[in-house]
Amino acid sequence: ISGSSTGKFAGITCSGTKSNMVCTSNDLAPGEYLGAHPCTYEGELVDGATYINGQYKYTYIASGEYKTWDFTSKTGVTWAYGGPTMATPTRTTTGGWHVEVNRPTVPYNSDITSTICSSINNKPIISMVGMFEGIKNANVDLSTIDTSNVIDMTGMFWEALIHDLDVSNFDTSNVESMKSMFSGFGYYYNHDSDEWESLEEEIIGLDHFNTSKVINMNSMFESYKAETLDLSSFDTSNVIDFNDMLSFNVHTIYASNTFVTTSAANECDNPQYSESCDIIFGSYLNNYLAGGNGTYCSGDIDISYARIDAPGQPGCFTAKP
Repeated sequence: ISGSSTGKFAGITCSGTKSNMVCTSNDLAPGEYLGAHPCTYEGELVDGATYINGQYKYTYIASGEYKTWDFTSKTGVTWAYGGPTMATPTRTTTGGWHVEVNRPTVPYNSDITSTICSSINNKPIISMVGMFEGIKNANVDLSTIDTSNVIDMTGMFWEALIHDLDVSNFDTSNVESMKSMFSGFGYYYNHDSDEWESLEEEIIGLDHFNTSKVINMNSMFESYKAETLDLSSFDTSNVIDFNDMLSFNVHTIYASNTFVTTSAANECDNPQYSESCDIIFGSYLNNYLAGGNGTYCSGDIDISYARIDAPGQPGCFTAKP
């Protein structure tokens, strides 16, 4: 169904059934849904161009280039051009945008309420690397986020403390890197004890994640603390780097038979990835984690335990009821 070229629905096309209708507009980038929030940048679209909208800063990534997270400085995003050592490239052939909270203008303890651009000048958002890194004791409105074109979510919530974080509406079907995505999530500095501590902050909606294209889950949940972690939707058939992915304090991990480690076993010697890319549980794991059949897991277990615990087949995961 297409709207009349002269009416109020001009440029809008809808398709589907009565109960499942999707509408798009000529003003939206390819794949965007009606109700998305396209933005306009008045400057020239050149590599590194920046655009500020609300509490967010957007940086243009030109064709064939990529960005990666700078864990050394922990200050934001570093540009990099080629090279086999960059484990989490954000590749693009048609150009796209990186988005992050506009620091230092936006304090680390500020609630984030601005609407997120779904595209800018018809170029999609392809990188959310370090987007909410270090945000503390804050509420973040993700109701308008469009992640359908995002390739790289490296460090997106790295050492953030966000209350009631709900990622249920994330479309992660094109994401290739979730490296350190929730690493240190819930950590905060306790001034009374003069120490870093971790709160049990549940991440809602992980069981909706489509991870079929993800290659890198290095340190994805490192140092995260929670009672349960629901990875039942995770398809890890293409994941090569699992290093320290599950190095944390969690009692129960729900998973399914699509959580496999075959690619890591076959490709772990690739110099592009961590030398210990098959050390999935890592040194921070303690005996708090138990499989569904009663197997207790500690830091000295190997990647073969990344499976559902069953009689005669010890594992660290639990089948979801």
